Amino acid sequence: MKSKVALTILAVTLFAFLVGCATIQSKLPGPKPLAKIVVFVGDGMRSASGEEISIGASKTFRAEGRDEANNPVSVGNPVWSATNPGIVEITPSVGPKVTIKGVKEGTTDIVVESGGVKKVVESIYVR
Repeated sequence: MKSKVALTILAVTLFAFLVGCATIQSKLPGPKPLAKIVVFVGDGMRSASGEEISIGASKTFRAEGRDEANNPVSVGNPVWSATNPGIVEITPSVGPKVTIKGVKEGTTDIVVESGGVKKVVESIYVR
């Protein structure tokens, strides 16, 4: 019984320590870790979700990283893919900026992943 109590106290103490370390890390100056990815069309600030692309036409999509406080951080070299790859062509498939070309009529989502963070850009329509 004493060993269960000791293990419980140890687990609670370790958890409190780790939470405290995360809190201290978030308040330290310097670059913060990537917490989310946002995706825009071209060089503007328009969200890429719900974007329409004509068959044979292309649009540039750009990924940016944000920390937990929504401050800009490096997005690294994200990997891009389509949930329905026959609808669009993505070139290059790695990097913060890609060109997405409409190949055939339909709808697909675009998945952008970097450093364990994933963003799904929903409903890209090719007409």
